[in-house]
Amino acid sequence: MDVLFVDLLNWLEYTQDDAGRLWLADYPGSPKAPADLGESREIHGSPERLAALVELLKVLAHHAPQVHRHAPIVQPHLGAISQLARAMGAGLPLDAALTEARRCFEWTPLPGAWGEAVAAAWAQLDAGIDAIR
Repeated sequence: MDVLFVDLLNWLEYTQDDAGRLWLADYPGSPKAPADLGESREIHGSPERLAALVELLKVLAHHAPQVHRHAPIVQPHLGAISQLARAMGAGLPLDAALTEARRCFEWTPLPGAWGEAVAAAWAQLDAGIDAIR
């Protein structure tokens, strides 16, 4: 498993296996998984959606120091992304999770060049979801 992004603000770990499948798990040492990884949940979706989510996670990982330095601003964004990933994993309708993520990115832009990179990656995922609907 390759770790794509560790969300230390919400205690989550996003990984990708050798077959290219995406997984979401509670981070080791978190309140939900004190000893090891919590239950992994596969994230499902079209290849386009999954590729856009992978790109967003890679951008977040690339800018992890800034993401965690700006925790109070970015935590709602990361929470909304995790809700979207959970909805995709459970095969639930994405409307509520999309609305929340859109609200976060529209109402609270992330600062600096790193914030612009994250917002651009989010816009790609959002556009990909809309295009498939």
